[in-house]
Amino acid sequence: MKRVVVLFVLLLILCSCGSEKKIPSLESYPITLSGNLSYNGNSYAVTSVIHGPHSADITIDYPENLSGYSFKVDNSSVWVYYDSMQIELKNGIADIPFALIPEMLSVSYSDFESCRTEGDALIYYYKKDGSLIRINTKRNEDKPCRIEYTGEQGTVIFDIESFIA
Repeated sequence: MKRVVVLFVLLLILCSCGSEKKIPSLESYPITLSGNLSYNGNSYAVTSVIHGPHSADITIDYPENLSGYSFKVDNSSVWVYYDSMQIELKNGIADIPFALIPEMLSVSYSDFESCRTEGDALIYYYKKDGSLIRINTKRNEDKPCRIEYTGEQGTVIFDIESFIA
């Protein structure tokens, strides 16, 4: 009897995650998005064009002291641009939270773990390369409004204001 109850509960959970709703896989590129990225108590307004799972162009719009800086992420290489200056960061993604944006957006259906409802949001959980990625969407929308990445580098939160796929 317990097995039947457990199977029934699992069936309800899976159905509540939307058999009619497509689970966000974010596998179509390019993706252009902008919003606020939070890391280590700091907040940055960024605009990003994601070209693929490990490739993105990221521009910082705020704070003023970083405005005008842009980053190019290509696999494990991270380049910083300012005016005509171009510098490759040798430590790559390890020290730069902006470089995690393509990783945050490169989940696939095979990385999917579970989903749950919280208020007016559906929250999808993905595990990828030892990191947990949590994607919040509003009900009846497939576009994410918040992505949280938790991995070796810590937690990076991206509150998305505009998303174009």
